[in-house]
Amino acid sequence: MTRQGASHPGRAARLGWVLPAAGTVLLVAALAWAAAASAHDQAWLDGPPAWRHALRPAAHWTLPVLVVLWAGALALYWWPRRHHRLPIALAALLSMVVVGVTLAEASFLPCAGGQAPVIAPQSWVLALFTGQMEGRFGGAVCPGAPPLAIQLARVVCVGATFIGVAAAAAVLWRTEIDRLKTRFVGELTVMTGLDEMTVALLGRLVAESGKGKVVLVEADPNHPLLEEARATGARVIIADPGRAGTLRPVLTHLGRPAVRQVFALHPGAHDNDTILAGVRQALRQVRQRTEHDPHVVARIDDPRHADTWRGDHIGAHQLWLEDALSPYETTAVFAVRAVLAHRARTLVLCGDTTLALAILIETARSAWERRELHEAAEAGGQPGSGPGAGFPEIMVMADRAGDLQREFCATAAPQLLAALPEIKITTGHWRGRLLRYLDTQPAAEAAACVVVITDVPSPENTHEAGRVARLHPSTVVYAQSVDDAGDAGVVFDRLHHFRRGFLVDGALPADTWTRLARHNHECYRLRWPVPAGSPRESARRPWDDLDEFFRAENIRQVRQVLSSAVCLGRQWRPLRAVPPGSVVEFTGSELAWIARTEHDRWYARRIAAGWHPPRAGEQEDNSLRVNASVVSWDSLPTGIRHANAQHIGSILERLQTIGYAAVLPDGGPGHAAGYRRHGEVWAERLRQAQAWTAPDGAVMEARPGDWRVRDEEGAERTVRDAQFRASHEQVNGRRWARTGEVRAWRVSEPTTVVTLEGRTTAAAGDWIVEGPGGERWPVPAGQFERGHIACSGPPQAAGEEGPGPGPRPD
Repeated sequence: MTRQGASHPGRAARLGWVLPAAGTVLLVAALAWAAAASAHDQAWLDGPPAWRHALRPAAHWTLPVLVVLWAGALALYWWPRRHHRLPIALAALLSMVVVGVTLAEASFLPCAGGQAPVIAPQSWVLALFTGQMEGRFGGAVCPGAPPLAIQLARVVCVGATFIGVAAAAAVLWRTEIDRLKTRFVGELTVMTGLDEMTVALLGRLVAESGKGKVVLVEADPNHPLLEEARATGARVIIADPGRAGTLRPVLTHLGRPAVRQVFALHPGAHDNDTILAGVRQALRQVRQRTEHDPHVVARIDDPRHADTWRGDHIGAHQLWLEDALSPYETTAVFAVRAVLAHRARTLVLCGDTTLALAILIETARSAWERRELHEAAEAGGQPGSGPGAGFPEIMVMADRAGDLQREFCATAAPQLLAALPEIKITTGHWRGRLLRYLDTQPAAEAAACVVVITDVPSPENTHEAGRVARLHPSTVVYAQSVDDAGDAGVVFDRLHHFRRGFLVDGALPADTWTRLARHNHECYRLRWPVPAGSPRESARRPWDDLDEFFRAENIRQVRQVLSSAVCLGRQWRPLRAVPPGSVVEFTGSELAWIARTEHDRWYARRIAAGWHPPRAGEQEDNSLRVNASVVSWDSLPTGIRHANAQHIGSILERLQTIGYAAVLPDGGPGHAAGYRRHGEVWAERLRQAQAWTAPDGAVMEARPGDWRVRDEEGAERTVRDAQFRASHEQVNGRRWARTGEVRAWRVSEPTTVVTLEGRTTAAAGDWIVEGPGGERWPVPAGQFERGHIACSGPPQAAGEEGPGPGPRPD
């Protein structure tokens, strides 16, 4: 009943045009009749009935009433259908032609006189469309003033001509017109690639950015989804986005970036790489920065490939950020949020699929983020402000559940793995085990489970999901639906269908760097809270309540750290691609340099925005753009400079936690050189694990099968078996000769190296050695000089390399 009642207003609205349209038709018919009847008898208009008086040539209100009825009918027809991209303009044009011709024919036919009764009036009607009507009325053939019909027909026909020409020009030049309009909008969102998933994303982008600020570039003018894309309110440009120069007029304007986001969302990763190559070429030519650094996003469906691509493109340039977008990753974000929203104690993950892997990685990251926020809140003295540190237990049910767990452990960083509870596995297809598992659980435990079925939909999977949901109505079950649109819905009881897509429960996904910036901000505000009403309170609000200026600041800070690391000679790589035992951490001077460049950027932006330090009699107040830190780096108190460097260090640690490391290039920094190993050592192979102490006091761990090595001076260390055999040759017994060449460089300040045996620090003047496999380890100066000879030139003196930063980032 409710559904039927709700449909009547919509039906009435869709039929509201009928009455004014009927009035328009009747009035047009009356005008035509009056024109034909009065052509030879002007007195006809003066006779009874009285309504004929309204059809006289001098009547003042007849034509305005007709125009109002006509326009009202068109408006009432268009309004309830405005979102369906119907050809309303074409309907209006056709109605103008029909009305104009009808009224003109009724007026001209009686005036044919001795001329051809058909040909002459038709030529006069056609002439009306060019505005020519002189001499037709007031003579012997058609005496009297022009009737109302021809007065209206003349205007309508000329108007139809102009509207038709304009419409034709708009169709022919639509691409050029849309492209010209985009030149004057600024901060556009540009998207390429059209399918069911990207149309949903396009609609959300338009809703967030506003109509006219989202541009779709599509090469196929006959794409079946093109009209649906236009219906979202996006501007559509028909052009090949892969051709050099196609996107340049849209991406830049007057030497400044004209875009805020660029999405290359074709299904093929190669196509997107080709498009982004042109985007980078255009953005490199900008000479001025805008309020928001552009974000350049490529669609890469496989999350493994997306993660690698993202790591290879970190810090690609100082003026924009690059990211990859995978529908599996965004769907995983939705799934994990749903699990947490249900306050589940157990997540049962069914199926060995790419989506299952993405969900495991997302659960690990979410657990790590929650733990960091919880620790920050406790450190700030407000333990109730952050989320709980706990996370649901995870059970994986699949034929190859063990292999899925192995791949997950090989993919996620150790810090992420440590944040999760132990993952339990059940080998075997979930259709034969899920129901049995829930049957054996107490009712309260079964109700606290959330089941996520990641297998592609099939009749068998849909049937089993429905059975589980029906037999355990208190258990939440999520199963994939057939099509991809990116939303979810309840089927019955607590069975939900979800679809793979780019939206997260209908909302735009946060890109990798915005998500990291948000996490940095939330940890910072929880660890160093300010009371309500504090001058700095506006910059310490939760992210959702934060002013756009401060949000952009946090994102720019991430970009600055990424680009500053590159300026220091580092290369960003996915953590999995970094050889084990090769990470050299940033030194104190490098962290201070990055902190200084970040403060310089922060300071310059605030000065440009009108900020200043407190003047005489002023109080610090962010809302008034008065801040005591708006001074040069050298004017900052030592404690604040130290805290800034620590904060930079925490950002670098978080980047490594989510899988991206800033590493020295293969072969070491630019001042590294080649050295030949010589001399002998005493060595024995260990049968069991052994701990030993490095020169800096760090406790190192040796595994069974490693070698314990002692040099001529009695200095001992352990070496992994593969590395030992690649760099030593047996002389006899336990005597081994050092062999091969290595790369090495001297450090001028304490430098920490994460070796294969553990984390240890080289003192100032010591050396860092890189083996043939990329592994690195510190060597005390005296020990290095005894066992190495420079391949060319004398050994390097301490301190020659310096900190070695490149030019300061913009």
